[in-house]
Amino acid sequence: MKFSIEQKTLSEMLNHVSRAVADKSAIAALEGIKFDIKEKTLTLTGYDLEIGIKTSVPVEADSDFAFVLNSKLVCQMAAKLPDCTVTFEYTQGENSSVIIKGAKIKTTIGAISADEYPNVPEYEREEPFEVSGATLKNMVNMTRFAVATNDAKPILTGELLEIGDGSFNIAALDGYRLAVRTEPVKTDKKHNFVVKLKSLSDIVSLIKDKKSDEEDTIKIYISKKSAAFEFDNFTIHTRLLEGEFHNYRRAIPTDDRVKTTVRVKTSELIRSLERCALLIDEKVKSPVKFLINGDGIALSCKSPRGEIADDIGAEIEGPGLEIGFNAHYLISALKSSETDEVYLKLIDGLSPMKIIPIEGDSFLFLVLPIRLY
Repeated sequence: MKFSIEQKTLSEMLNHVSRAVADKSAIAALEGIKFDIKEKTLTLTGYDLEIGIKTSVPVEADSDFAFVLNSKLVCQMAAKLPDCTVTFEYTQGENSSVIIKGAKIKTTIGAISADEYPNVPEYEREEPFEVSGATLKNMVNMTRFAVATNDAKPILTGELLEIGDGSFNIAALDGYRLAVRTEPVKTDKKHNFVVKLKSLSDIVSLIKDKKSDEEDTIKIYISKKSAAFEFDNFTIHTRLLEGEFHNYRRAIPTDDRVKTTVRVKTSELIRSLERCALLIDEKVKSPVKFLINGDGIALSCKSPRGEIADDIGAEIEGPGLEIGFNAHYLISALKSSETDEVYLKLIDGLSPMKIIPIEGDSFLFLVLPIRLY
């Protein structure tokens, strides 16, 4: 039983599906990649019981068969082969093995029976929600900074995907920051589900940057406990996070509560905050103080490492105020805005600050302040 494939194609496919392979597992097969040849089509699968990635390509094959190879071994082997046609010869039995030939190289490695590999769950292929790949990639990348990095509240290690009422929203929050990215869509479907950030990161990393007229369309199939993403030559199946995502809308200050509005150049504010951050001792976590007045923003920071004062120009509407922030939290939000200017909307020195674009409502970020003493 054998098949042949080009080295570059093989290595690229292996690198893609290996993202979903378990590093360590009680099931040895889950530390491997499944090779499945049917009707002269090779399908590679990586699966760790949380996320499964499949990709397929036509190959020259003499029959239908399947086996599993250790992921690290076969990925490294494929990467170190020269640019050539690679042939796999599978021998099934008590000590199953695969002979890999390429150029003048021949190596034999042990194989695991495909019967020991858990099946990636099937899903209903009816009425998917569709979104362009570039849009989904941008939405995830703009909100990921606000995803919780610890498991104290597992639901917050993912992002909420909301579909309905003519819009597609992705929201993330970690208790200190909130990020919401919105896109108008034409759909009568309604779905709310939470996908772990690692799964979303794996998905968007596979979306290739293309010209607008060649964009991938992502088909999303949603069920009660899982979702499947289909695009290009990939199928990614992921378990959904269980639980109730926080009602983030309650945290967003309404416009009638906002007292002070600041229009500022994003890059200037980021550079000023980065200068302040150089003096911040992570053990002490000194806040950066904003003194907002009619002339602009005066930033200052004092820590065991030293102190700094900086002034930047801004357009101010409303009364001046004093407020403190974690510099790194604010920098990550501003960098994710991807706009030349933003509005900072403030109520007082103790309420969250809202960051929104100058035009439209494509994103909304909230950053909690730090009390100044």
